[in-house]
Amino acid sequence: MRTGKARGFAYPALLVGILVFGIGLAKTGEWASQLQRRDDEQGLRRAGSSVVVAIKSYYYSSPGLPRALPKSLADLVDDPRFPVTRHHLRDIPFDPITRSKDWGIVRAPDGGVTGIYSKGSGRPLAAYSPTGTETPRMQSSYADWKFVFDPNER
Repeated sequence: MRTGKARGFAYPALLVGILVFGIGLAKTGEWASQLQRRDDEQGLRRAGSSVVVAIKSYYYSSPGLPRALPKSLADLVDDPRFPVTRHHLRDIPFDPITRSKDWGIVRAPDGGVTGIYSKGSGRPLAAYSPTGTETPRMQSSYADWKFVFDPNER
């Protein structure tokens, strides 16, 4: 039986417990979101690098001279310049930022494809440095991460 001075403690303790649990859940969600973004950035680097390697392969396997760049990304998947079709890429890579295969294309003055970039918006978490440049720099958008093959470099 309750005496006149007894007060309930369970309800305020339950509210504090729910508050602490909610804060922990919010922090876990924030951590998981950052982990996913880092994973996506790694995937973007991997996809961009594979396309640069494929463009390089296409360029240096050109029959005869002058060497040519691909006219589209599809030419990297099925290279029609040979009697037997060559495949420099198995498939056009998936852009983990936009969740599609729709890439921005970096073109040479003659119209050939020299590289790609993501059309995704958003500020990257990591700094990016293309191969052969000095130090990584923060970019304002994923679209600033350009993966480009330079025919003048070997």
